[in-house]
Amino acid sequence: MREQLGVWNNWKIRTAIGISAATLVLVWAAVVHAEENVCVAGGAVPASDADLADDCETLLDVKDALAGSASLNWSADRPIKKWDGIFLSGDPTRVTFIRLQDRDLDGGIPSSIGQLDGLEHLWLDDNDLQGPVPAELGSLTGLQSLQLSNNSLSGELPGALNRLSLIKLWLRGNNFSGCVPYNLSLTPNNDLKNVGLPVCEEEDDPTPTPTPPGDDGGTTPIPIATPTTPSGESLSDMVKRVRPAVVKISAPGYLPHAIGTGFIFATVPDPGKAYILTNFHVVDEAPRGLRVQVNDSTWYTPEVAFLDARRDIAVLEICCDEFVSVDFADSNTLFAGDEVIAIGYAIDIWMPRTLRPGRTIVPGEASVTKGMISAFRYDSRRDAQLVQTDTAINFGNSGGPLFSTDGRVVAMNTFGFDFAVAEGLSFSFLETTIREKLR
Repeated sequence: MREQLGVWNNWKIRTAIGISAATLVLVWAAVVHAEENVCVAGGAVPASDADLADDCETLLDVKDALAGSASLNWSADRPIKKWDGIFLSGDPTRVTFIRLQDRDLDGGIPSSIGQLDGLEHLWLDDNDLQGPVPAELGSLTGLQSLQLSNNSLSGELPGALNRLSLIKLWLRGNNFSGCVPYNLSLTPNNDLKNVGLPVCEEEDDPTPTPTPPGDDGGTTPIPIATPTTPSGESLSDMVKRVRPAVVKISAPGYLPHAIGTGFIFATVPDPGKAYILTNFHVVDEAPRGLRVQVNDSTWYTPEVAFLDARRDIAVLEICCDEFVSVDFADSNTLFAGDEVIAIGYAIDIWMPRTLRPGRTIVPGEASVTKGMISAFRYDSRRDAQLVQTDTAINFGNSGGPLFSTDGRVVAMNTFGFDFAVAEGLSFSFLETTIREKLR
């Protein structure tokens, strides 16, 4: 018996030693891999961000082929967050956005870009890129927007692009042949009518339509703790209270007039930062830069902190001052017939066109409109919950807040229909979708 126990104990000891040795080998291999990565060695990314280090190394590999004779400041000894046209987000941090518009690129699109599996936006328009679109881009199944317009790309669009489920697609101004992969033709925001190619036949296994949250045991909305509304507050008092959190968004060439609206939903007292929620399509209107005006007074130059083209969400960051933020409502407590108030810079961009020549142009302050909730909807293409209202929503209102009567944000105003199509039909992204994405 003692001999059997001795054998058993020896086996356990040898096994434990073997497991420990294997663990050490794995740790050692990870350390060696991190040390071998040129981006980690050069200081472009920390060793703790293994996926980002791989993204960084991939970008260095494709740099020369993509840029051609142009210049990009990508290097292993420069922090990746300072690289031209590269934006990071997520947890763990990944390269999610490549924005290299009008950079005089005259190379080709390397197939290795398909290895950037965290990529959500690829914008290479207005360059002189040559050659075909690589089939490896079909591996970027998280891609939301693809902008390749006004280049010198050629060849057939690969069928592998059918794997993509995009929200935005720009291909005009190239020399493509063949047909457009069927699923690309389903992209809501596309310029395919200017490409001049027929649509390929539908494949047997098209991309499935997303299931609405909740129908499949989806994520439960985050519990909300909201402050008590001041007792007896009138509607005008409420508007005065939340008004400083509503901002005008403009851009060079449009200043001082608005291209959209946003609202401050979070602040950081030290060093005085504010985070602004707006629509992706508002940010997309200004590829050359943005300006934000707070409370119709001070202008700030924001940084883009987050983008989600599919759900039309963007977050901007401004600094450094004292800012006022607004809280989100609990939309589960709201019903059709409840009153809502929209605040935003409606038609502000059009003001100069309506005034007499020589007359002083005075940009307007944010306007206030009132309506009621008509219904709650679900947009399967955007995988987003919407609230339909009869509130007046016009150009310039995009990205602005839709408030409950107690001054909490129910939704973000996104789009409406022209009166020639329908009246009193406006849609806003519900707070549940917004906060699910910003969580």
